[in-house]
Amino acid sequence: MKAIIKVLKENLVTISMITLMILILLGVTFTWLNKRKIVETTQLKTQAEEVKKRLDMIFSNHIRQIDLGLRGYALTKSEQLLAPLKFGIAANELNLKTLDTLLRLQKLDTSVIKFNAIRMGIDEYIAFSLLMKREAEIDSMKQFVSMLNQDKGYDLWRLFAPFNASHI
Repeated sequence: MKAIIKVLKENLVTISMITLMILILLGVTFTWLNKRKIVETTQLKTQAEEVKKRLDMIFSNHIRQIDLGLRGYALTKSEQLLAPLKFGIAANELNLKTLDTLLRLQKLDTSVIKFNAIRMGIDEYIAFSLLMKREAEIDSMKQFVSMLNQDKGYDLWRLFAPFNASHI
């Protein structure tokens, strides 16, 4: 025991310096790990906010534009009024791809599966809207109104709303 105390006294400065370097190294390591975690958390938060924004865009922008363009065209047969429909379809596709990517980046596998069902519902809504457009083109307004009364947008909303609420 006395030998250990003697060695400690003789090497006190060296032992203190080594201990201090180890503590500094540990502090730097923990600071670096903490910074990485903060950056990762900030990225996830930013992605989550982007998901919320893009989910909102599905109905507030894209579906509304498709509906607006379709109804305007049916009433007037003006090709110019089809612009919102065409833009809504194109913007919707880009938005859905971005949403899918964000959900996969966040490793939300259950959400990706549920989102695929919503995506299919949106695709069906767009296909139905294009059928309605064809009916308007051939001036079959009785058939157009009959299809309009089916309210496929409401059916899509019922599919979409629970998913959206769970992510908000």
